[in-house]
Amino acid sequence: MSAHDASALVTRLERSRAALLEALTERTEADFTRPLGGDHDDEPLGRALAVLARAERADLAAARSQPPPEGKLPERPLPPQVTHDLAGARHQTLTHLPGLDGEAAEALVTCIVEREAALVSAIGAILGSPAS
Repeated sequence: MSAHDASALVTRLERSRAALLEALTERTEADFTRPLGGDHDDEPLGRALAVLARAERADLAAARSQPPPEGKLPERPLPPQVTHDLAGARHQTLTHLPGLDGEAAEALVTCIVEREAALVSAIGAILGSPAS
């Protein structure tokens, strides 16, 4: 993968994560325990974010032809836990992205960005804009 291609993929990831973080701005601890509904059923925001981090790690493992991560997700993750987990998953993705072939890297980034965009939409639909 060329440096230009890698840079474009990193930019997509940065924009996607910025949109997610913006959607989380000014959320309360109660918001993290509120069910999202829609595609997320009764899953609270905190758990949806934990699932998002786990899915990013699983996608990265698949792109690297490795087994998916093991371990259970916390039932009621706290906001600091999930934000730290999301940051860790993204760090792993950014670390290994340059070593992937172009097609695998593109597919990985597309999955991550689409999943984050769907969660941002769900957050806005259920919890409203951050200033609400």
